[in-house]
Amino acid sequence: MESAGKFPLKPKILRTIWIKTAFVGFHHWKEAPEEVAYQRATHRHLFKVHVEVETGSSSKKLVEVHSLKVDVDKFLSTLQSQFTLTLSPNWSLVKMSEALSAHLMSLGYQVMQVSFSEDNECGSAVMFMYE
Repeated sequence: MESAGKFPLKPKILRTIWIKTAFVGFHHWKEAPEEVAYQRATHRHLFKVHVEVETGSSSKKLVEVHSLKVDVDKFLSTLQSQFTLTLSPNWSLVKMSEALSAHLMSLGYQVMQVSFSEDNECGSAVMFMYE
């Protein structure tokens, strides 16, 4: 049995941390096609969010997992109020993923993946690879 931390093939190791969180939002899609016409009416979702960032020796920034969650939740609080107050129909799951990714990158995080789902049923993810 190999010792812990010993790898026979010398792989490149990426060290990541991740957080999960959720928020309630309301939206609608006025131009929804007939097969999903129910989306034209304002409806509620539980948006679930998963964020993964590099940390430690594989990243330029040492990241504390709880600090990451605080930064994500602050951004989502703003996003949630936009959804609740304006019923933003133009924010797709991909757009939400991209917006959160850009925000975290502006704070210095090396984002690997951000995903959003509606009610843990359908979702999107944006993924980043660094050289």
